[in-house]
Amino acid sequence: MTTLARLVLMTAAGTLLAYGGLAQAQGPVVQVQAVAGGSALLPCDITPPLANDSVLLVIWYKNEMTPIYSYDTRGAQPERGSHWKEKGILAERGYFRTMSEPATFNLESIDERDEGDYRCRVDFKKSPTRNTKVRLTVVVPPQKPNIVDERGKEVQNVAGPYEEGAELKLTCIVSGGKPTPTLRWWRDDHLVDSIDVQSSFPNVKQNQLYVRRLERADLHATYTCKASNNNISQPVFAKVSLEMHFKPISASILSSSQSLSAERKYELVCESVGSRPPTKISWWKDNKKLENYTEKVCVGVHE
Repeated sequence: MTTLARLVLMTAAGTLLAYGGLAQAQGPVVQVQAVAGGSALLPCDITPPLANDSVLLVIWYKNEMTPIYSYDTRGAQPERGSHWKEKGILAERGYFRTMSEPATFNLESIDERDEGDYRCRVDFKKSPTRNTKVRLTVVVPPQKPNIVDERGKEVQNVAGPYEEGAELKLTCIVSGGKPTPTLRWWRDDHLVDSIDVQSSFPNVKQNQLYVRRLERADLHATYTCKASNNNISQPVFAKVSLEMHFKPISASILSSSQSLSAERKYELVCESVGSRPPTKISWWKDNKKLENYTEKVCVGVHE
């Protein structure tokens, strides 16, 4: 002989919550994912299976044993229904919306404690009770990544200056996140590095960007490190642009081919091309530095 204990709870607001032990959900478990700090919509089909039937009572349970919300149409105004919530768990964050299709339990300001299994029990006037099980997974985004250079110094906005031909090593570090995030390096819209590794520190991942030889075309290149662990919220990211120094491509003395005469004044021009920052030019005669000269910088002409 099997005995089934049936417990009837009376809330302070007078709402009856009936619980007849553990119930089997009809159909597969509905998977819902939400980001911490955001909102979640937990679906529940309250459509009666019979045309002349209607809903009497809807009860939401958290992890099977805890009733957290009810919608009761057995009162004086059945077309409106009365709502009750367990404020110790929900506060003012939850509300059951019956006008959507399907009806949804809206949960706001999600945090990790909201993760778990939920069950929606629907009692009809004539039809058998329907149970729907929803598994809510709460995603915690990672913190904003930090970028450090080869000396271990944190880089803010601009990395360098680097010399032309030098190698580049930038390490992107991210902490936190559930599930574990992935780290990717991008240059403009192009993925350049997708290999990330677990750090020696717990809950920390890193990805090192390595460029063997920097070219002049890398000046002001923007590299972005993106960390993501879901397809709901935007990735968190940090980005830097490269500052570079260039040696002159050439240096030459510009002069006419005419012969020079004694006791006359002439102007000699020394031109340096392709340097960044502008080359500092000095004139010397027989190992003695000359002071009577002027400089003019033309920025961007040969860069």
